[in-house]
Amino acid sequence: MHVQTTRVFSRWQAAGLHLTASFALAILAALLLFGVWYPQPYT
Repeated sequence: MHVQTTRVFSRWQAAGLHLTASFALAILAALLLFGVWYPQPYT
């Protein structure tokens, strides 16, 4: 017996959400790295 559940997101929407979240996290990490830890050559 196979029960089919409805998906909230398609796999493409989930991939897009993951890509967007990963990109935002990378931007945040770069700002933290170059803005706080090593600001001298970049200011």
